[in-house]
Amino acid sequence: METLIRRALPGDAAGIARIVTDAPWFPHDPEHSPHAGTPTIRETLDTRSDDATTILVAVERTSQELVGYATVHWHPYVMLGGWEGLVAELFVSAAARGNGIGTALLERVRAEAEEHGCVRLSLLNGRDSESYRSGFYRKRGWRERTEIANFVLGLERRPEMPGREREGGRR
Repeated sequence: METLIRRALPGDAAGIARIVTDAPWFPHDPEHSPHAGTPTIRETLDTRSDDATTILVAVERTSQELVGYATVHWHPYVMLGGWEGLVAELFVSAAARGNGIGTALLERVRAEAEEHGCVRLSLLNGRDSESYRSGFYRKRGWRERTEIANFVLGLERRPEMPGREREGGRR
């Protein structure tokens, strides 16, 4: 399967929604269901694609079907003396798995990280996920940090971010 990796566009929302809806990996957090749907994803693509966030999509060249996506947040990491890229999401449609799409997305993320001057990439991976069980990230050189605990605090979703005015469709 030949794919093109490119930056996401608002028109990619339906394809991303399809992939997210087909990936039932959220049972531990029903308040934040991935089934937000196309309008919410389109809004996210409109407002979150900026210098601090990169959203990439994998598109099958022949059919033009969106078959995967990745979201990366770029942030300064003071104690490392540089920037870190946090791969917040990386999903490939079930039908397209095993065709190198996840690897291609990770390679593009790495190239983007190098362009951003990052000293490190990080990600979270559920231990019950297929990618964890198969060693997907380990096989690509990623190291699991067993000494770190991952904590989360759910927050109520608000329409506007405090202290920031919505301007021109962006937050």
